[in-house]
Amino acid sequence: MRRFLTLMVATMLAGQAWAKDFTVDNNAAADTAKQTGSVSKMDTSFWRFRFKRYKTESASDTNGNVTLAVCYKWNRKTKMWENDVKLECDYNAKGQQTLYVEYLWNGETNSWRNRLKEVSAYDTTGQQTLDARYWWNTATNLWSGSYKNEAAYDSNGRQTLDAYSYQWDAKANSWVDDYKRERTYDDNGNVTSSAFYYWDTETKLWVNLYKYEYTYNADGWLQEEVKYFWNAETNQLEKSDKRKNVVRYKDLKLVKKTTLFAEVESIKHVSK
Repeated sequence: MRRFLTLMVATMLAGQAWAKDFTVDNNAAADTAKQTGSVSKMDTSFWRFRFKRYKTESASDTNGNVTLAVCYKWNRKTKMWENDVKLECDYNAKGQQTLYVEYLWNGETNSWRNRLKEVSAYDTTGQQTLDARYWWNTATNLWSGSYKNEAAYDSNGRQTLDAYSYQWDAKANSWVDDYKRERTYDDNGNVTSSAFYYWDTETKLWVNLYKYEYTYNADGWLQEEVKYFWNAETNQLEKSDKRKNVVRYKDLKLVKKTTLFAEVESIKHVSK
């Protein structure tokens, strides 16, 4: 998300602390953050103004990851620095960020107020299994979920599950399931099935909305694609379409054939 991002944010993430009387455009700041090796995720929508006078102070762990950053703005009337924004981050043993929290300074209570929290998790191989975002609800003084993405992988590192949730139950203060996609593979790493489910809030069950099955020849070329769609009347998956003699082409070469639906981005296939 690129908005009015100041160079102050980029330097904050780089672990520097200084004050300067200038601002830059959002693209330049984002490029600077990338060049300086930023290690923290940032949502910069709260930078509503381009402060002409500011300073930042930051702290890092022994691996150089920024764990704390505080931004101060200059009060021209009082001639004093005032708290503005605070960022806190945690990391796992591999240096992957697991927690990111933003705070805004509340001048009335003279205390930090929660604003945003992002939680991440990874498996033993370093692949991300969780990405969740929460916003602080000032009415309830509780975190409210914005979105949650979960993933799972097989022993070969191939993704078998994508689960997404954009619904938050404020009364139960918990996530509500939304939809998910499951994949299976053969011994050669080819996707053999891809199924999409949605969560039925009435029955509290997953409903298999549609499913694709793929078969390959001995050379690994996709030979058949079968589509299934959920029939709400019979409450079961029913075969919708079958394509045979399907081939896979590499390097995105142009082929004068009708393009089929590609469920998996890594497989590009056309019908004869």
